[in-house]
Amino acid sequence: MGNVTAGLAAGALAADLLQTVAEREPRIPAPWRPLPALDPQLLDLAGLWYRGPAPYVLRPLADGFMELVPLSAGGRGTRLRPTGDGGWKGINGYFAGERMRVQLDAAGAVSHLDLGTFVFTRQPYGPAALVPGDVS
Repeated sequence: MGNVTAGLAAGALAADLLQTVAEREPRIPAPWRPLPALDPQLLDLAGLWYRGPAPYVLRPLADGFMELVPLSAGGRGTRLRPTGDGGWKGINGYFAGERMRVQLDAAGAVSHLDLGTFVFTRQPYGPAALVPGDVS
């Protein structure tokens, strides 16, 4: 179609192709910016967690919320907002409305997360665990 002698069709074709690319080319993402200073307790919660054998990532967000997302396709995640008493509440997705409580061990370190009775641990549940995550 661009092999004409009059040049008008080739110019229109080139313009149409440029317009199509401009409309459908993926947008360039915004440049990465570091989060503002975070509460060290939030950093203690951030990272890899397991619900049974399924891995999830809990990450702080710039707006002060947290996001829990599965690493595998088809899993269920949520955004969490602070409740002001050390807990969190799911605001969307499968855990919308569910409260997440941070459970501490006897030494005061984070033991596990309880999100609407779902237990998230730092290691996958062991095959011999009688209680999910081997927590009481």
